[in-house]
Amino acid sequence: MLEAADQLKKELESQDDLCHVIADKNIIRIHITYLSTNYGKSDFCQVEKKTAVFEIEKQDLGYSIRRPDNDQAKVYESNLLKHVEKLCNEVESENNFDLNLDEISLSNIDDAEKRTEFFTRLINGLEGFTLHDVTDAYVYHPKPKVIEEEDGDTDSGVHISKASLKGEGVLKSEELTSLYQRGFYIWKIRWKVLEQNGDPDMYEFEAQFSDPLDFTGFSYISRGYKKYKGAGEYNKNASPLSDNRELYFKRLIESTARSIIDNINEEYE
Repeated sequence: MLEAADQLKKELESQDDLCHVIADKNIIRIHITYLSTNYGKSDFCQVEKKTAVFEIEKQDLGYSIRRPDNDQAKVYESNLLKHVEKLCNEVESENNFDLNLDEISLSNIDDAEKRTEFFTRLINGLEGFTLHDVTDAYVYHPKPKVIEEEDGDTDSGVHISKASLKGEGVLKSEELTSLYQRGFYIWKIRWKVLEQNGDPDMYEFEAQFSDPLDFTGFSYISRGYKKYKGAGEYNKNASPLSDNRELYFKRLIESTARSIIDNINEEYE
């Protein structure tokens, strides 16, 4: 993995991008600085400098690769994996090594209830934490085939595919229940949890599948935490997590999500 990261570094530097590879215990971090074009801005501001940070963490079985959720980072990941596969094939005598890629997705199950269930289990299943509230829920309803054929040219072809609800107690709202009954399912959610041990500090997270139709492209982000002050009160402003705490939640969310995927697949079968 480290050699593959170094080869990616050479490849990027040959294209005048900046890349630094840092190995720390069981984690390899790849910092990439590149130029991106934003055509929505004026001519003088269209070229932006961006940074993508990859984390490659050694697991009991294989490696976990974390990257930003954007198209350019996806290209870098693909190139990294090509280097890994090439290096492994150089070691394998028969030159037929194949990478076994395991992504967090429910692309094989299009059941609306099961897809929503993934998120309800996730927000309630972080060990050591209790769900406090859901503030944002984004739902999706795939376009029926009959409407796809009509392509929305008739009144019967009108179809709402996405909706979002914001506020307190979103999951308990009548509006969301109504959307469930019409075939919508959650594809993105934002929630808060309270720590069970010690002071009940409040942590906020967001998770989604970037492709709500195929339910692939799982990603998540921490929105920081609020320190418990006592007497049911919290700091007004959220603070970012420390690096160690951030890594802890990355591992927790990923392991929880994978466990839920396995359970849902078993139940669905």
